[in-house]
Amino acid sequence: ATRYDKLMLNFAATCYIAAIVIWWT
Repeated sequence: ATRYDKLMLNFAATCYIAAIVIWWT
């Protein structure tokens, strides 16, 4: 995986976690 792929994966994970936090708030 390239550095860009890792960055996008990290961004996607952050958005996913944020969505869960908002959902449960």
